[in-house]
Amino acid sequence: MDQGYFLIAGKTEGFSYEDAIILRCGSEIDAESLVNSLRHEGYTIFYVTKTVDRIDDNVAIEEAE
Repeated sequence: MDQGYFLIAGKTEGFSYEDAIILRCGSEIDAESLVNSLRHEGYTIFYVTKTVDRIDDNVAIEEAE
């Protein structure tokens, strides 16, 4: 899945990362469904971001001389 959406939600403002939910889904329709479901469960949605490009973390970084 190269493209998709990430959602970050928590129960209260200033939440602890232990209480956060971070989810990934593949389409805008799935993201909207997740947002509605999480709100119904009492979560506040803090971020919904669309993945537009992926950085390959296995790329070697060469320093300029």
